[in-house]
Amino acid sequence: MNRKILVPVLGSALMLSLLPSAPALADESVKVSQPASTSDTGAWATVTVPVAQGLKPASIKGRVSTTATDGQLQLRVGKDIIKTLPVAQSGAFDLPLNAKHAAENGTLDVAVRWLPESREGRCLSVEPQQVELSQVQLQAAGEAKAPESVAQFFASSPGSVSIQGEGEASQAALSAVPALAAAFPSADISWNAADADYTVAFELAEQGMKLALDRAGTTLRISGTAEQLAELDTVIRSRALTLAVGRHVDAEAAPVQGERWTPAEVMSFADLGATAPKLEGYGQSSLYIGVDEAQLGSSLDGAQVHLSGTHSAIPENTEAALNVYWNDQLVDSFVLDQSTALNADIQIPQSLVTSRNGLRLQLDAAAQGANCAIAGTLPVQVHLDGSASTVTPQYGAGRAAGFEMLPQQTAGEVGLALGAGTSAETANALATSLLASLQQASAVPLHVQNLAIEDVAGSPLSTVVVGGDAQLADELGAPLRLERFRTIESSVLSAGVGTEEPYAALQAFEDSGRAVLLAGGWSPDGTATDALYHDLADRVAPAAGGWSSLSRNLLVAQEGAAPVLVESNALIPQDSLTDDYRPYAWWAAGGVAALVLAGLAGAFALRRSNRRAKAQAAAEAAAGGPQSVPSSNER
Repeated sequence: MNRKILVPVLGSALMLSLLPSAPALADESVKVSQPASTSDTGAWATVTVPVAQGLKPASIKGRVSTTATDGQLQLRVGKDIIKTLPVAQSGAFDLPLNAKHAAENGTLDVAVRWLPESREGRCLSVEPQQVELSQVQLQAAGEAKAPESVAQFFASSPGSVSIQGEGEASQAALSAVPALAAAFPSADISWNAADADYTVAFELAEQGMKLALDRAGTTLRISGTAEQLAELDTVIRSRALTLAVGRHVDAEAAPVQGERWTPAEVMSFADLGATAPKLEGYGQSSLYIGVDEAQLGSSLDGAQVHLSGTHSAIPENTEAALNVYWNDQLVDSFVLDQSTALNADIQIPQSLVTSRNGLRLQLDAAAQGANCAIAGTLPVQVHLDGSASTVTPQYGAGRAAGFEMLPQQTAGEVGLALGAGTSAETANALATSLLASLQQASAVPLHVQNLAIEDVAGSPLSTVVVGGDAQLADELGAPLRLERFRTIESSVLSAGVGTEEPYAALQAFEDSGRAVLLAGGWSPDGTATDALYHDLADRVAPAAGGWSSLSRNLLVAQEGAAPVLVESNALIPQDSLTDDYRPYAWWAAGGVAALVLAGLAGAFALRRSNRRAKAQAAAEAAAGGPQSVPSSNER
């Protein structure tokens, strides 16, 4: 498929006599809602905190939790370990920071790891334990320096970004949401938010496309024709914006031949984040490599893992093995011996593949007999080549269902359709949250194609539909039809929801080989359910955990309570759903009736044949010998 690729032509910067930038309040607080966790011994669970230029970190708050019962926890800020504490003291923390904890490139990493208890000897057997870092809040002093150019605007790390646009400009704004979400990966992207750190406003204009940063440095206005704005996402993703040293930039569209994105044939461990993977020590040590379909940009039917590396020579009194797990299932194991080269291929079957996969390598090493108590011996080591060790994806339909089908099934292209089931402003709010969360969960650039609501059923694209009605839900075969419903377990939702109380629902399902996200609502009197749509938008926003926090295939918003994740199997079949299968039921009933009639006819014929046989036998007995049976013509 050919795409128009926009090549920004940066105009000369317009030098203005600027008013002083509006400073941020002193002692600004920056919160990160999404937690981080790991179950790899010695690995760091890291949360990245955006820090505006001009702010100096003063203190850090948060909470550490772990499944371990002994050992130590280490807290790291930047490259400095600021606290080591026993596991028994896990929980909330509030620690001061100093000048050496300055942010780098607009962010500051806060991390925690678990270290097993130190013991004498080489007999230690350590089971992996989970450690989680959450509720991170950075207190910073000083005055935030606002961006002074378009390049600085896109190079900064705001905590929240508001998108604005009216009429046709709103369609262009929604098309640009994935690009903005990629430009600000740690920001909460929302529609028309009043208290956001930055604002990106879209306007229709007859002249060429222009990007203009306001004097305060917090609002970027983008103007152009509807056709130009429709291709804006490629401008925002362009590296040429890093050269936009002024507050005003002109961008011209130059149509060129574009190539459709294709998934990678091979991913090295380095591509997956493990540049120099290594394992060492006695007992158990492990490392984890995520192989998510969202990172690959397509669904998996299997994979092949290639290991390339070296291990240390194993003494005669030591036993060591390298175990390989895929999603916690043992897929291969190697006994380490005097041959130090490590070169192996491991096939991962489809039955073990999910949407979020984990490759875990575990080294088990122990000394034999009395030598177990002797300390001071060099540890067993396994070093892998991060570039030569690879995962070869085997792409296909995959096994994921519900929300876990996305974003990988989009393959870089997603349709967007807004229906009349809710107001335009509300539809824009939910569409923004959905597109931003999908992009921030994907390593693949998502390009949005706007669709008319009547074209959704015939489109081959995986599509986001906001404001769909009951007719569309029926046409697409949605698991939840937008009408009354009841659940098998009444405690799942508040009393009356779906029968007497309104609801709004976001559902993920497959239709003709593509994934569909359908948001719609129902109320007993047919009134609008806009407030419930906003509840859905808040729930899927990055600040609430983003796309990775969704599971099952239904998210139901209800009045007076938080949205609830539900599996469609928990719904009692609705009338319209059973209507879909009624023709099949009639055919089945007809088939059963035909079989019954055939059986009755056979039984009648058998009884008639038996009566004739008995009559013939009686006649033969009376005549004293067998008689010929008359033919049917003689009868």
